[in-house]
Amino acid sequence: MSDRLQSYINSVNSGVRAWNLAFVYPYGEAYEKAFEVFKQALNDQAEADKRNAELAVFAASVVSGSILTAAMGSTMMVALRRSGLRMISQRNLQATYRKARAFGTHPVTVFALGKLVDEAQSSAKKSAQGVVERNIKLVPHRLTESPGSMRAQLQATLDWQALCATDAAEAIEKDSSLNEAQKDAHFAILKRAPIVVRPSNALNATELWPKIGLSMFMTYVLDLDTLIDVPGRAITGNPAASLGDALARPEKARRIDMLPSDPNYPRPGLPRNQGNYMPTHQRVGIDQAGGEIIKKTNELHQKVFKEPFFINTNFWQRSTSPAELVKAESTLEKLAERTRPTMPNGVFSV
Repeated sequence: MSDRLQSYINSVNSGVRAWNLAFVYPYGEAYEKAFEVFKQALNDQAEADKRNAELAVFAASVVSGSILTAAMGSTMMVALRRSGLRMISQRNLQATYRKARAFGTHPVTVFALGKLVDEAQSSAKKSAQGVVERNIKLVPHRLTESPGSMRAQLQATLDWQALCATDAAEAIEKDSSLNEAQKDAHFAILKRAPIVVRPSNALNATELWPKIGLSMFMTYVLDLDTLIDVPGRAITGNPAASLGDALARPEKARRIDMLPSDPNYPRPGLPRNQGNYMPTHQRVGIDQAGGEIIKKTNELHQKVFKEPFFINTNFWQRSTSPAELVKAESTLEKLAERTRPTMPNGVFSV
């Protein structure tokens, strides 16, 4: 093994240790704390478990804190079943990668390879792309197991990035079409990638977990709306007959898989009575957030934004409003902006 290649591998190994200490371990700790608070606020334990994988990927995509978390979110976007969450995640991942544009423009490879895919000569570029395509199959999807799997998945992502980096370096070293000066130039590109450039500071789990937790409660709020199909009914003065008709032809509700800001979000108007008959129509219904959900959401929103999320907190008199759905979406955008990498080198920030 050449001294050049060995020196680079040593730099990658050192970078992996630095990223683990400064980011992976504390992010895993913050996520576990946030999920525990969220889980305790739900009455249905099974519902919390069902949401786990989706919440984990969403948290990594929105409350990222680093380009490493964004890289993990990019490779696991398939876990986001709800198109609304997927839209928010993709929008914020793109914003995160724009912040890191100085390191490269390819989302999956920028952390490990920097600008290699952008600037390498044809043979080296082809080798780098081949390394990514070959190694992507090795990334384990652990996020379906338990909240504690977040740290394991981040470590797996970091290991995968390191494997891509060293494999690409070995391919460059063995490339007979490159002279020594060209190889030095390609290694110089690799050494400017985030995996080698150590994080600028260590993540503070105590400061981050409320933001991750709040993102979970905001996804919960965004999942409270339904589109209800209301069958046509005769309008009578007979309560028993009206009840019988309602039981015979009940309303049917389905979750709305769109964000409130989506131009296609359903906004049905009120139907017009046709004499003694109310025609078939649709309406948007919003389930009530439970008392514990309201309490914990307000606690976290107060901690992060210095004000409560729900203004009217009388459980017996309130219902979740359309304005609060809109506010939940905008809150997620604010959380993403607050935790997006903003340090001068574009690698790491909280």
